[in-house]
Amino acid sequence: MGIRFLPIDELVDELLVAGQRPKRSGEKKEDESKKPKAPVIQTFQRTFEDAHDFARVLRKDIAEGGLFLPTNHPVPVQSEVDVTLVLPKPLDFTVETRARVVLHLPGGMGLAFVEPLQLLDELEPLLQELDL
Repeated sequence: MGIRFLPIDELVDELLVAGQRPKRSGEKKEDESKKPKAPVIQTFQRTFEDAHDFARVLRKDIAEGGLFLPTNHPVPVQSEVDVTLVLPKPLDFTVETRARVVLHLPGGMGLAFVEPLQLLDELEPLLQELDL
């Protein structure tokens, strides 16, 4: 049995968990521009003109799990977006949800809600309140 003398680099590597070793002045830093960036989630707002507009869109689109969102600035298909639904008077209520862009159409984009049942559960009592 003998004593083994390690060079400083090997000793540091054995004592520290990989990746936690501090960089020395001569070592190259990892290029920050090559690291994957977290996607930026854009937020869109859909304001309903009146209670009838809200009820129509709820029954026609939202109940089917999606929504046409008018916009001049569509994001790429498969992107996730945050959507704020601004409900009309007398409700004066906003609902926030997340959706995925599924297609582009003239004047906007088609969205599929990430949690459609949860959104419907939140909106249904409001529709009953309108008594339409």
